[in-house]
Amino acid sequence: MNQLLTVTIVTPSGEKTFEAEWLEIETPSGNRVIKVGHAPMIAQLLPQSALKYLKPGGAIESSLITQGVVRVERALALVVADQP
Repeated sequence: MNQLLTVTIVTPSGEKTFEAEWLEIETPSGNRVIKVGHAPMIAQLLPQSALKYLKPGGAIESSLITQGVVRVERALALVVADQP
């Protein structure tokens, strides 16, 4: 079983897809860490928040999101945002 989450970030300027061990999002009700097997959900992202993710090589990276939403399925996360 693949233990990596497929993350896609879609913005007006394009789309970026990559694999991550986990994705941390900030929502108006608090932070969430998404891993493979997470329950499906749709959530609003906190304005001016950072998406943080652990790449397979061990590097933690982040992207600033000015506003957006995330849709989570068992092995994928789709982020739709106005800025990457």
